[in-house]
Amino acid sequence: MALPDHPLAASIEPCKDIAFAAVLDHPIVGIHHAGSLNRLLADAAKAAGKTLAEIVRVESFLALVRMVEAGFGIGFLRSTSLHLLAGTDLVCALLAELWTLRQLFVARRKSTPLSGAMKSFIALRSETYAPSI
Repeated sequence: MALPDHPLAASIEPCKDIAFAAVLDHPIVGIHHAGSLNRLLADAAKAAGKTLAEIVRVESFLALVRMVEAGFGIGFLRSTSLHLLAGTDLVCALLAELWTLRQLFVARRKSTPLSGAMKSFIALRSETYAPSI
């Protein structure tokens, strides 16, 4: 996400992804240093031979949005936090790389029968995504 007048804003179009490499040279508002998103981004930057140009680091996604609004840099949000952009004029785009897609796994003991909730979850996942667990 970025301010509408940020140099990256022209590259951010609705329904169009942006390459992670395109954002690496811009000042970044970082998120909690021990968080999974920060680790994921730092590892991806390292793999690209760069480091994140963090200007400031915050402890919450709401603070991240406010710092980007204040013009400190660009920021990265999880898709579950996009609602925090409501009422702002910030622009955002998905990152184009496949590593940005999270894979979540469910683990259980083989000897334990599946609960009704787990059976429902697996059925829902099977209907929505293929293949099933």
